[in-house]
Amino acid sequence: MSNVIKFRLSTPGKVILFGEHGVVHNRTAIATSINKRTYLKFTETENDYIEFNLPQINLVQKFKVCEMESLLDKGFPIMEGKIFCLSGPSEILHDQFIKNICEYMEHLNINPLTVQQTSAIKSILYLLIGLLSTVNMKLKGFTIELSSQISIGAGMGSSASFAVSLAAAIIHYIRCYFKLNYSGSVNISKGVAMPYMLELDEHSLDFSKEFMEMINNWAFGVEKIMHGSPSGLDNTVCTFGYLIEMNRKDKVGDEKFHIVYSTPELRVLMVDTGVSRVTVNLVNKVATLKSNHPQIIEYVLNAMGETAQKASNTLQKFNRQSNFKDQLQTFKVLEELVDINQGLLKTLGVSHSLLDTICELSSRFGLHSKLTGAGGGGYAFTLVPPNFDDWKVLLYCDALLKEAGLKTIDVTLGTHGVRLES
Repeated sequence: MSNVIKFRLSTPGKVILFGEHGVVHNRTAIATSINKRTYLKFTETENDYIEFNLPQINLVQKFKVCEMESLLDKGFPIMEGKIFCLSGPSEILHDQFIKNICEYMEHLNINPLTVQQTSAIKSILYLLIGLLSTVNMKLKGFTIELSSQISIGAGMGSSASFAVSLAAAIIHYIRCYFKLNYSGSVNISKGVAMPYMLELDEHSLDFSKEFMEMINNWAFGVEKIMHGSPSGLDNTVCTFGYLIEMNRKDKVGDEKFHIVYSTPELRVLMVDTGVSRVTVNLVNKVATLKSNHPQIIEYVLNAMGETAQKASNTLQKFNRQSNFKDQLQTFKVLEELVDINQGLLKTLGVSHSLLDTICELSSRFGLHSKLTGAGGGGYAFTLVPPNFDDWKVLLYCDALLKEAGLKTIDVTLGTHGVRLES
């Protein structure tokens, strides 16, 4: 085959560093990408079907090209008086579209075995129909294979990394298709969709800011399928990488998310408590506490927001410093902020006995830890100072395993976002 479209891309996971729970109540939170990634391989084929291979959830799903063309002709429901634009799905009636997708799955006799498989297929159809039904291109067979270094349900952004990878792949496929068949500037939209001009003479097919924003918008739609009412923080971190500040106040003239590119690649240990938790229950627990003691909890939440903001400033200061001694002093400030934030989270009642054990053990080794995410179990992270010996890290990990039965994952923070690998 000549001119076969094929490429690889990867997307990072994420970890929330500061401000969990506070962000629900309009305070600042910061999250960062990690060097554990989801990898995607796209290959155009001469087959009469489109295939998705997701071994992490034991799913291989095929759609006949003719069946998919029929679904693309059906399109999706749009808000009254709105015109669809390829740059994002905000004009789509999301709930009605998902209902339609469920009907398509029933018609195609798709019977997934698990909730994860069902969500994955809904997400795949959401992106295929949403992105391809209004693009003026001839559909061909292709395969998408995904593999991931991110454990599912670990609070490290596995679903967001999947969503961003899949959205990026289909968007890049569209770009490659028009690059092969056209030149100059071309309107790739069809039907009643708003014209979308694609510049095809660019030297690089890496993701520009415009395409990163498009990927992020569509990935957020997938996150809504997975989680109902997500904040958008996870998919934003996985798309852009580095450090993301979020404030849900979203004042007029202010951006909800602020990307901080000048962040250091710090080492942390992710510690798994092995305790499952239901995020919504913990969020409701804090809301009830706030309702019962509004003035007191407002002070706690304000302190969490200030802690998150100072942590962001401290990380940026650390990155600017060239003197190692100065960096160590700045790192100590970051460690203090970790302890403060953990104490505030414990005050809100979202810690857990094993999370407390992790903090106590890390303190014994001169390290500092806090929970990440909803709390109540899940993961904690332990900051590793730049001058901390590897043999001491091994001793700490050994103590966690022997004394509490806890396993660790060694990760680096502040890595790049979604990118093409080849």
